[in-house]
Amino acid sequence: MRVTIILFVLLCITGVSSCKKDNSDIRPADIFPNTAPSADAGKDQFLEMPLNETTISGSYSDAENNVVRTKWIKISGPETFTLVDQNSLSTAVKNLQRGVYQFVLIVTDEGNLSGKDTIMIKVGNLPENPNEIIFKELDWTYNWNTWGTHIEIKNINDWLTGEKISKIFIKKQNSSGWTEVVPFDENVNTSLYPAYIIGSYYYADDKSLYVIYNGNDVQDRPDIRITY
Repeated sequence: MRVTIILFVLLCITGVSSCKKDNSDIRPADIFPNTAPSADAGKDQFLEMPLNETTISGSYSDAENNVVRTKWIKISGPETFTLVDQNSLSTAVKNLQRGVYQFVLIVTDEGNLSGKDTIMIKVGNLPENPNEIIFKELDWTYNWNTWGTHIEIKNINDWLTGEKISKIFIKKQNSSGWTEVVPFDENVNTSLYPAYIIGSYYYADDKSLYVIYNGNDVQDRPDIRITY
């Protein structure tokens, strides 16, 4: 028995690997593998000509927070367009022509894993005689306790007489074209939206429609167009 114990001790001294597990080849990435980021290109948009420019604003989420590159690429649509900064999450798109554009946002991390999402921009004209209501030269107001800078249209259901809103458009005071108001999504950071978003708020027995503004030009008195 004594000889066996002595031999075991000698083996452990001369060959530590036989008595202790070697963890030197285990890397952090083996325990916590890198995962691909997730991209969000934002809401689809409609522009009524002659308006031919807009802003696209994307976002992403990444568990490891190691995103190193974002890029917009046009994947379909007319030849003419200008991406002001294709490597920025939020960029202006100009010189658009009539037609349907698709842009993909690609987000890549330092492990070269990518996530992507697509946005569609339709450029054209509304039908000549849509069912619509136009509210002209409306004023912006501010209330930090509700929607911040916004236009409120009270009792909207009275105007619609039971019809359902199809789309909402806004035209700045000195503009010749309408741009679609993006529907409000409480799960998305509104600072990444284009200039205007839309939400609704109930109070008493009435329903108010709010058009919310992320910009600073509150001197403008725009028109609001509702189709149904």
